[in-house]
Amino acid sequence: MTRFLIVEDDPVASRIVENIVGKDAVTVKSGLAALAIIEDSLKIDEPFESIILDLGLPEMDGLEFLKALRALENGLSVPPSYVVVITGEDDIGVYADAHLLGCNTFLSKPLNPEELRNCLNLV
Repeated sequence: MTRFLIVEDDPVASRIVENIVGKDAVTVKSGLAALAIIEDSLKIDEPFESIILDLGLPEMDGLEFLKALRALENGLSVPPSYVVVITGEDDIGVYADAHLLGCNTFLSKPLNPEELRNCLNLV
């Protein structure tokens, strides 16, 4: 079973993603909350295989989260999670930064449900 972590502070956007990925999803509204739940999941050996990440988050933006996530995974010698970044940003520099930090796929808002299903192999 694939476990999904949705990191999205917008309730409408998070509901859309939840409807796409189904019941095996946990949703948090900030990067700090996401890191805490990821650490807990790794302690009990139930990692999230896929993370759907918004870039515009409170407390810690998506790029900062991505950097901290990869450092955590490297430090614990665990396989990297598959990360799909979703954002309303239309800046090529943001795309490049996300990929350099380990983003696997980048999707623009408004989110196309079929694109998300395809990149998560949910078709």
